[in-house]
Amino acid sequence: MWSKTFERPKAEIFAIQDEIARSVALALEVTLGVGDLSGNPYMTRNVEAYEAFLDSEEFSIDPVRRQRSISALERAVRLDADFVSAWARLGGLYSQETSVRRLSPQEQASWLSKSATAFAEVERRAPEHPALVRQKMLLRMSEGMWTEAWRLHPQLETALGRVGGDWSSDLIHGQFLVAADKGREAVQVLEAARRRDPLNTAVSIFLGEAYANSGDLASAIAEQDRGLQIEGNRNCSGQRH
Repeated sequence: MWSKTFERPKAEIFAIQDEIARSVALALEVTLGVGDLSGNPYMTRNVEAYEAFLDSEEFSIDPVRRQRSISALERAVRLDADFVSAWARLGGLYSQETSVRRLSPQEQASWLSKSATAFAEVERRAPEHPALVRQKMLLRMSEGMWTEAWRLHPQLETALGRVGGDWSSDLIHGQFLVAADKGREAVQVLEAARRRDPLNTAVSIFLGEAYANSGDLASAIAEQDRGLQIEGNRNCSGQRH
């Protein structure tokens, strides 16, 4: 399926690109199934929903792009109401709105309500999902219950083990380790996430924090400088710093 040779006159280069794209799309959809691509049990087999999910990965600290990510995820769950990973990411972005924007109490309550609804959809379908465990840990941390949050860490690692390696699960793990002042452990996890998706702005931000947290300021500065060159961060240097 993957070893086809395409021989055409050079003038037909764009036609060749279209043909290869159709061939790859057909192979992924029919032979493997979209939800089987990474072995992730929380994905979808709906191609359009999967494309919307990929669109949401353009997340950055840029508010406009973040809203596009939210809209893409909302479209994904409309297309496939059982798309657990989309619900989980959507719940996280809804919750994040309350910490990255200045909101009135009413607006904050609205975003938190949306987040709770999205995570309820996750819990109904996959109560062991890592994003759900992470959300419980973050709640305990926000209440100052760090010991109780850390006790959930083995549960988070078990949940991440079910998903397999991908940048989003590594990011979830790394975010918690940064917050828990486990800088060196966080660096290892987030460097793995960067290898999988070097253009992901969220990974760059938390990896920079992890380097600083572990005392490696030179790497922290280098990662921040690298991250500022990523599309979506270029006009946000003031916020990023």
